[in-house]
Amino acid sequence: MNKKGFTLAEILGVVVIISLLSIIIIPPVINKIRNNEEKSLEIQNELIYSATDEYVSDNKDQFNTQTNACISVQTLIDEGKLANSTSITGENLKNKKVMITLQGGRIISHQLTDNC
Repeated sequence: MNKKGFTLAEILGVVVIISLLSIIIIPPVINKIRNNEEKSLEIQNELIYSATDEYVSDNKDQFNTQTNACISVQTLIDEGKLANSTSITGENLKNKKVMITLQGGRIISHQLTDNC
């Protein structure tokens, strides 16, 4: 007998195997992507906070008597402390601000926010 095609059982077998592989492989890949995005955001925030620290250090006289201050990301870019205003998510950071808490002229906390 001349066999020219696949039987229904063979096709179903291949579909089942591909489905099982998808069920096993896709969730860990998605979790890895999410974890990498979170890590990238943390690193991005650390870069912004480091630029803020450098800016405050360069302008100590302006921040010596303050306990709270707000510095825009645009200011950090204009001062050459940050090179890029686009986050890894594609969000424009120019409108973001870094709210800092100071004690004795030293930064004790940072927070990236929309408003201060």
